[in-house]
Amino acid sequence: MQDFKDLDDKQEIDISEMISKLNADQRRVFNRVTNTIASGKSLLRLYVSGEGGTGQLANHILEVLQADLKDVSLIIINKVSMISNLILMYIHLRLSEIFDTTDCDDDWFDQKHILLFGDLLQLPPVHEDPAFIQLTAENVRKYLGSLSATNLWITLFGYDKLIINMCQQGSYREYLLNKITINELCDFISNLSSDTVCLLPTCHMCNELNAAMLSHINKTTDYIEKINILLLTSLEYFIERVSVKFQMMNRIYEYIIEYYYLLSTFLFFLLLLLLLLHSNRQSA
Repeated sequence: MQDFKDLDDKQEIDISEMISKLNADQRRVFNRVTNTIASGKSLLRLYVSGEGGTGQLANHILEVLQADLKDVSLIIINKVSMISNLILMYIHLRLSEIFDTTDCDDDWFDQKHILLFGDLLQLPPVHEDPAFIQLTAENVRKYLGSLSATNLWITLFGYDKLIINMCQQGSYREYLLNKITINELCDFISNLSSDTVCLLPTCHMCNELNAAMLSHINKTTDYIEKINILLLTSLEYFIERVSVKFQMMNRIYEYIIEYYYLLSTFLFFLLLLLLLLHSNRQSA
C-alpha cells in the first residue's frame, strides 16, 4: 500500500495519454469496465484472460484500511492463475470485514467492482486449487468454519479475452503464435531432425497434432508399399508401408509384418493339428 502512497511524490501520470495508447482490443475491455462503473446499474465482476484462517483485524488497522480504501471503487487483481479459490474467498471476507458489509445484499467484495487478469494456463496456486474450482467441504470447514461456500468464480464473474499480444509484437514468435496454420506447423516439424520432441500443454492438442502429422505424412510420402497377406482362414490383411524420415515408423512397420507372419504360421500349424486329430478319430 505504501507503493500507492509514494505515487504522490512522483511525476503526474497523464491518464489521457495512457488511454490513447491502448490498442483496439484493450480499448474494448477498458470501455466495458468504465461504462459498467459509470452507469452504476450493476457491479463489475469480470475475468479477462490472455495468451501466458481469517483472523480479526485490530480496530486501529480497520480504521486505517477504511480511510485508505474509502474512495476505491475498482479492484484489479493480476496473475489470477496464482490466486487459489481459498485466497479469492479470503479477499472477499477481508473486504467485508473492513467495511462491515457482511449482512448487505450482494455484499460480495464489499460491493466493489472486481477485475481479474491473467492466463489460467500459467503458474497455478501452490498446493491449492485454482480460483475457478469449488472449495472442498473439508477446506470450508477447516478454513472458513462454515458448512458451505459459494463458488465465487462461477457465480459472480463474467468473461472476456484479449487477443492482441503486446509482448511479442513484431517478433518471430508472434508469427508462429498468431499466423501459423496446422499445415504450416506440420511442414515445419517435418523439416526438423528425427530426434525432435514436441511438447504440448494438453492431450487434446497432442491428439490434434498427431492426426495432422499422420495426414501430412500420407500426402508428402515418396512411395507407398502395399502388401496383402492372405491367411489360411481366408482372412485377408492389408498393410500399407509409408516411406518417412522417422526410423521409428519403419521399425513399427517391421514389427507389424513380423506379427502377421507369425500369426499366419501359428494358424497354419493349428489347422494341421486339427486335421490330424480329425483323421485319427475317423481311423479309430
